[in-house]
Order: sequence, then structure tokens, then C-alpha cells
Amino acid sequence: MLRASCDLLGTGVDGFFDPLSWARFDNKATWMLVRGGLRVLDVVDRQQEQFDTIERTSIDLYATTRNLYRQSRNAKIRGETGAEAAPLPDL
Repeated sequence: MLRASCDLLGTGVDGFFDPLSWARFDNKATWMLVRGGLRVLDVVDRQQEQFDTIERTSIDLYATTRNLYRQSRNAKIRGETGAEAAPLPDL
């Protein structure tokens, strides 16, 4: 429940700081829906190859997807990026 509350709060803050949410123009609702749809398509397209690999290699697709989602959410909550940052060069 706490995760959903944090996600909801983050979405609200993102919407508040989005300049298009404050702008006034004709057909604003249409443009906002189109932008949201394009955002969804972008996310799906970026993750399609990974999903195809998981689908081919897993025995139980639902259990694998659920487990990967939980791992991803826990890493985001802890602030982990998934890769160690390279040390900065000594200038």
C-alpha cells in the first residue's frame, strides 16, 4: 500500500511541475491524451525485446514477470540503479 501511495504522490508532483498542465490552449485534453498514449507506446517498444526473451526462456511467464517486477520496484525504492557507477577520472 505504501508503494502505491508513493507512486501516486510522485505522479501528482510530476503533473504539478509539467508546464503543459498549466498552459491553456485549444484541444488541450486531446493533446494530453495523445502525449500519454505516445509515452505508453514508447515504454512498451523499449521493453519489447526484453519481454520476448523472458517469454521464450521462462517456464511460468506470470511468476517470472511478477518476480522481476517486485525486484525492480524494491530496487527503485532503495534508490539502486542496477549498475555500479564508474569512478570519476582524476583531473
